[in-house]
Amino acid sequence: MRPDIKPETYSYHDWDSNSAEQSLLDTYKMCESHAEKAIQWYLDARIGKKIWARILRLGVILLTALAGIIPILAQLKIDHLSVQPGWSAVALGIAGLFLGIDRYFGCSTAWMRYMVTEHKIRQALHEFRFDNEIDRAEWQQTTLETEKIKTNLLRCRDFISQVDQLIREETDQWVNEFKNTIKQIDDNARKTTK
Repeated sequence: MRPDIKPETYSYHDWDSNSAEQSLLDTYKMCESHAEKAIQWYLDARIGKKIWARILRLGVILLTALAGIIPILAQLKIDHLSVQPGWSAVALGIAGLFLGIDRYFGCSTAWMRYMVTEHKIRQALHEFRFDNEIDRAEWQQTTLETEKIKTNLLRCRDFISQVDQLIREETDQWVNEFKNTIKQIDDNARKTTK
């Protein structure tokens, strides 16, 4: 089990003229660390989903193809090969089972969601870093003023909010997908018991 993405521990900084630059750098590092942890979580989480998605989907493809081939083999009457056409239904049933497992556990869809979210967080991190480098280049020319500090802190706040929003959107997609899958299973179960 992978641990959840946890927020960075926030430590309060000194903002006097001697400490302001270092305090901003520490705040940037905290923001970057939060994004990097989220990126790493999505990179790690997608590995298992990717493997299972591929196994299950390949199984569906092969079993469906086998289900189509079995009746043909039964008709050909090849020496030493006795295949009953009924095995076609078994292959289709197992293919359906694999598809249901993939859908219930969301392997394929989670793999895609994780890739998309990781890329969005990575893009936001790159933009954040370059914006900060532009500002730091200006710091070398002038002293940090209160208004500049405030602007940079607001950027940090917005960046953390953006990362958290991307994580929340992915989680909301998962919740909706899971609810819909459970509803479909319940609806199908009701139909078969009637």
